[in-house]
Amino acid sequence: MDAVDRNYKLNGYGRLIPTIALQGQYNHLFSQSGEGVGSISGLTPPDSNYNVGLNISLPIFQQNRRNINRQTAKIQGEQLSTQKEDIALRIEKNVNDVVLELVNQISNIQISKIAEETAKESLDLTQNAYENGAIPVIQLIDAQTNYLRSQLASATANYNYLITSMQLERSIGYFFLMHSETDNNSFTERAMEYILNKK
Repeated sequence: MDAVDRNYKLNGYGRLIPTIALQGQYNHLFSQSGEGVGSISGLTPPDSNYNVGLNISLPIFQQNRRNINRQTAKIQGEQLSTQKEDIALRIEKNVNDVVLELVNQISNIQISKIAEETAKESLDLTQNAYENGAIPVIQLIDAQTNYLRSQLASATANYNYLITSMQLERSIGYFFLMHSETDNNSFTERAMEYILNKK
């Protein structure tokens, strides 16, 4: 964006800046001989001469090209500004999506804990009933299978929570595990201040 801004200014002020060229030339005749060489009408040509030229050009006829370059730079600047805003909105959307997913994973963890506790209680009751001979072994195996599945679901919910939290850290560009607790607390305070000021 800085480069486009400089190009825009150059094509704005550049139309008023003239182009100056200074040119010099020196000629010396080393040797000249033969028929017809000599004076013409009694004048002897000099052996050396100097030419100096100064050229100043105003960009009058480049006006249209400079206007086109300036308008092109302005359009490029607007495009870059729009792209920057779009990227900021996409990052914000990604962070919001991941935060919502993180809340969902926390709910899944709580639900899976309740399901695991319920399956454990059911297994205990089924074991007591099996010890007393009230139910067959199939029901005991089913209760054990249900408890094992609930433990697996709880572990999966914790794993998904960790994955989602890593995605959030990646989106915000800050990894809590790689910093000290004071740095993490400082970052959290700055984030909360930013969120409150944005509202």
